[in-house]
Amino acid sequence: KEGELLNWIQEQARDKEGEIRWDACRELAGLAGDDLRLLDQELDKLLLYANGQPVTETDVRALVSLAREASVFDLVDYVGRREADKALRLLHRLLDEGEPPLRLLSMLTRQVRILIQVSELNSSRMTQEQIAKRLKLHPYVVKKGLAQAPNFAMSQLEKAYALLVDTDWQIKTGEMEGELALDLLVVSLTRL
Repeated sequence: KEGELLNWIQEQARDKEGEIRWDACRELAGLAGDDLRLLDQELDKLLLYANGQPVTETDVRALVSLAREASVFDLVDYVGRREADKALRLLHRLLDEGEPPLRLLSMLTRQVRILIQVSELNSSRMTQEQIAKRLKLHPYVVKKGLAQAPNFAMSQLEKAYALLVDTDWQIKTGEMEGELALDLLVVSLTRL
């Protein structure tokens, strides 16, 4: 089965006048599952990204992680605007794409931590560049954080962080199943 899927990915790449290495096929299949439509869409992006060169495993990881990080920014945006329905739809899309609940939780926790830090440093009149340097973050991440920060009071961010830690504990101890815990978390975050 896996071999057939990997062969299909390579055939699709050839049909699109591109090339994808075997290890990159395996990585792509591991990230996108057996959703052929999603695989085809991701392959289009990868071939464009590779710019005529064979797609490598590194290419797959780079492009997929950028897309996932952008989706987590979007999820935090929806939470900040108190749009529970959109936040839940995006959460379920990420889960359906095979993103593990604990990894999503980790990315959300990282984003809330960044929002807390960015808010504190911004209130001390540091520039975007200074904040990026101090936190050792990419300027784009800081820019997104500065745009999202006004949606939350510091007390809300602290409550959000506590909810994230509690949800992590519930999932890891088996007290609650991962997807259900994330659903409840997202709804709680939109009601802070």
